[in-house]
Amino acid sequence: MIIFGYVTTEVLTPWQTHKKYGERATCETWIEEAKGQMGMGKIRTSSFLANAALFHCAVLAYNTLRWMAHHEWQPGASAMGTRTVRTYLVRVAASY
Repeated sequence: MIIFGYVTTEVLTPWQTHKKYGERATCETWIEEAKGQMGMGKIRTSSFLANAALFHCAVLAYNTLRWMAHHEWQPGASAMGTRTVRTYLVRVAASY
């Protein structure tokens, strides 16, 4: 049996606190996925504006992938990670 608890200064019911921390965990998963699989955690050039443009393109690509997964373009797509979606789209498209 696993027992856990939350420590917070917010005035929330236990269920609201659980949901809030669940949302936070989901957000942290998305951030890790964006950094690790979309390459957003690296500085590519020495130019701030170039890095900003690259970051915006990466965010747009990531949001497009998440939108596609959300709309179930493929059965089970909402559970797919970025790497899986990218591999599916590139490898399947290349095989035709």
